[in-house]
Amino acid sequence: MKKTVLITTIAIIFFLLVLQQSTFAYDEGEVICTISSFITGVKSQGALYSETALGDFAADALREAGKTDIAVVNGGDLIHVLDQGPVTYGEVVDVFTENKPVAIAVVTAEDIWDMLEHGVENIVLGEDEKTDKEASVFDGFPQISGIRTQYDIAAPKGSRIKYLYIGEVPYNRHDSYSTFTLCATEEMLSGSYGYKVLEYESTGKGLADCLADYLKSGDHTASTVSTDRIKVQGSKDKPLFPRGVLFLVGLFLCLCSYLISKAKRRADPDRSLNSYVDPDR
Repeated sequence: MKKTVLITTIAIIFFLLVLQQSTFAYDEGEVICTISSFITGVKSQGALYSETALGDFAADALREAGKTDIAVVNGGDLIHVLDQGPVTYGEVVDVFTENKPVAIAVVTAEDIWDMLEHGVENIVLGEDEKTDKEASVFDGFPQISGIRTQYDIAAPKGSRIKYLYIGEVPYNRHDSYSTFTLCATEEMLSGSYGYKVLEYESTGKGLADCLADYLKSGDHTASTVSTDRIKVQGSKDKPLFPRGVLFLVGLFLCLCSYLISKAKRRADPDRSLNSYVDPDR
């Protein structure tokens, strides 16, 4: 009896050690890397209804970890920014709600299109024709890698996506022949947030492990992340031309007008005579 209890105890301890090893690939205090600027964009900073730098960064980490064509991180999993300076594994863990297991699935272009449609269907416009941020929050909002798309907020739900690029190649909504590998959490691939249930194969890693590996692999900074993967139309959230651009255009036009006027005066042969006034008159 005692021998059986001892063997059972040893087996449980061994299992817990294996589980801990698979869940935490690094020591909590281990410095993973040093980043030169903040990488932001969590739940409280718009990750539940818009693309963010941190969302793109985390999605890139999953795509690299799984060596897949595309990757998705749900905005609701992002809760803490990556601070400037040395970054420990514990701080990487704190980026996410938890170190959720990550897996790989095979999807079609049609699957991806439908996934994006579902991801943006919660976005609504307010009376000012801008995104109603409070009403638009969706924990499953897709932060993406390997994908470029545009959606129209003003369009009916289910028909908002206007185009889909995977890599540099465009695909149509009903392409069920082209297949791609997708890296995402097992939770999402199992149908969480209302997404389609997919068959998947586990990577043996969690969200934090993937991000830590990505950070450790090179000098990644906020400047390497661009937030232009999900473009939006049908709202006044972003003006067609930023104020800075409009100011520069106006300054340029004023300069052109001045130079043209100056050139005309120089070209007038009677300019000096016409402008001369006799003081004795």
